[in-house]
Amino acid sequence: MGLIERLVNWYSRRVWGEANEGMRLDFQSAQYLDSCAEAPDAPSAFRHLAKLLPDGCNLCLEAGTVAAEVQEFLEEHAVADPPLLQPCMFHPKPKLYHIAATAENLAKLACFAERYTLPELCFQVYAYKDEAVLVNWHDFPDPDCLMLSAKLPDERVRSFASALGCTLRHAPEPQ
Repeated sequence: MGLIERLVNWYSRRVWGEANEGMRLDFQSAQYLDSCAEAPDAPSAFRHLAKLLPDGCNLCLEAGTVAAEVQEFLEEHAVADPPLLQPCMFHPKPKLYHIAATAENLAKLACFAERYTLPELCFQVYAYKDEAVLVNWHDFPDPDCLMLSAKLPDERVRSFASALGCTLRHAPEPQ
């Protein structure tokens, strides 16, 4: 274990009370959006996620202080016993909200995104199914910060990228 990894684990134990553990996307085989005509807005990003994700997926929204109406919705639709995900942010300690990635829930999140600023909604979005993280979207909805798992069906990934006006690129080969 290198010095940086030891420092991150030490810091996360201090903040979270545990090491920086949990599921995360396999970055080495990830796909990324590239050459977007323009950055998608949050409502359209949530709507297009419905086309990307296979049935049975869950979302995890990493947030700070969310609007009361949004928090009520997220708590009412919470997934029971969600898995541990490796958070992106360490400080301040974020709140993690897990909900089913249904078309209805994504449409509701899109409506919230039309009425609230992003800090009142979320700043990271993850999608996962079973024990695999399929979407890791830091600084949502910035397309430069989106990583897609190679486990997602190619036709859905291409359709999603096209809907957002972007092309795809694969992770660089390790050196």
